[in-house]
Amino acid sequence: MKITTCFVITALSAGFLINLAYAQCCLADESQPVVSQSSDSQTEDSPAKQTDTQDPEKAKISPQLNNLLNNLEKTGAKLKSFQAKMLFTQQQLLIDTEMIRNGKLYYHTDKENLRFRIHFSDWLQRDLEDDEQIPQIVRFNEDVVFDGLWVTRRNERNKTIQKIEISRTRQNQEQFRLGKGPFPLPFAIRKADVLKEFDTKLLRAEPNDPAGTSHLLLNPKSKSSFADKYLRMDLWIGQKDFLPRQIRYETDDAEITTVTWSEIQADKPIPDAVFKLEPADSSWNTEVTFLKEPTSKEPSSKEPPSKDSP
Repeated sequence: MKITTCFVITALSAGFLINLAYAQCCLADESQPVVSQSSDSQTEDSPAKQTDTQDPEKAKISPQLNNLLNNLEKTGAKLKSFQAKMLFTQQQLLIDTEMIRNGKLYYHTDKENLRFRIHFSDWLQRDLEDDEQIPQIVRFNEDVVFDGLWVTRRNERNKTIQKIEISRTRQNQEQFRLGKGPFPLPFAIRKADVLKEFDTKLLRAEPNDPAGTSHLLLNPKSKSSFADKYLRMDLWIGQKDFLPRQIRYETDDAEITTVTWSEIQADKPIPDAVFKLEPADSSWNTEVTFLKEPTSKEPSSKEPPSKDSP
């Protein structure tokens, strides 16, 4: 089944966050350290030490960018868990509106399975052209959980639960590499994937950048799997821990989404209960969508569910 993006993650998920991809699609309609690095921001004009034997000339990238991508890949490969506060903003410039949501992200992976949970606690929408407007914050819980097989969205305000089967077999980090899988994540980034999919540049620090980060500009190549989704992506990476701090992406329909993570905890235990949603009572509406295998004929309505189906 194909899931189109609107967040998030992805943010890589760059939402790739997280495009957060399924979460953004659903929610928008809702009205450690590996190699130490100097705290000074590196750019493609500043010196940097190589961390592997690959020749940046052959890769056609600067030593500074090569160094950053190597460390980003190494950190993601070793990362077992990630939890952080999250600020999600989405501007729709054609209608001059902005949606703002606060929440948390939980991510855990091992050799056998990958899980994540995106929790939102509020929702606010404002008119970008009305400076006198005082928008009202609507507080309610909304969650998107992926357990390795199913994506489940639970909306407390609407009293709805949506379950979508993504795979019949458990998914691990390999299936969520950039350009692969149902939705990419900013924790499974490989240098080769980045250079294949994007024209990549390491930019100089700007005053509004998150503190202590390196800024990557990612322009999708013409044959990239991201070319029909995004005009550009910007990814801010911590200079010391090489973990994502912020992602921003712009689509061709004048939509700009920014996801920012703060109070990050890496490789800290996350209880299994975090990835389990509260059950709904009879007053809630539940919708279940099973995975349909590719076939030349119309799929049977009696297709067997996966072993862990709800």
